[in-house]
Amino acid sequence: MKPRTETHDLFPHDEDLMLRVLSGDAVSFRQLVQRWKQPLVNFFYRSLGEQESAEELAQEVFIKVWKAKNYQVKAKFSTWLYRLAQHQLIDHWRRMGRRPQRFEPLEQAFELPAQEISPEQRVLVAESRAQVQAAISALPVRQQQVLILSKFQDLKYSQIAEILDCPVNQVKTQVFRAVQSLGKKLKELVHEEA
Repeated sequence: MKPRTETHDLFPHDEDLMLRVLSGDAVSFRQLVQRWKQPLVNFFYRSLGEQESAEELAQEVFIKVWKAKNYQVKAKFSTWLYRLAQHQLIDHWRRMGRRPQRFEPLEQAFELPAQEISPEQRVLVAESRAQVQAAISALPVRQQQVLILSKFQDLKYSQIAEILDCPVNQVKTQVFRAVQSLGKKLKELVHEEA
């Protein structure tokens, strides 16, 4: 994949910005951080359930982006970035000696505009959010990863395959199994509460 040349430099592609970062362009680096900070924080938060850790890990990834010397435009920038994030997450779990068993509730899930939701609906949304998060946290790590990358980060299977370094068919199978497992876990949680 070759870098694109821009006739108007108002909205350069991520790949072009990253090539500029390689030559020490701090303005391009800030643009990448602005574009990708929240998606990275969301990725780590959904994986760990801890806002502070999510922000710290995102910052560590951006430090690696700034220091990168071997970036080449072979795939989308987002694929390369999430691969860095995936490695950072694995390193974090190794340092911690475990992966967290409990998640804080996802604030973005089931988000509805305040004026369109009654107090009763807010309670139902909060309960649903907690049930989904508990069900996700009960999944095996690999199923959590593919579910987060595909359903919450909206990445294509080919991108996930590159990030996780596995065949696309394996990703499809893992997403299918993760969705099935999530459905079973949610049914179990609903029956436990009933």
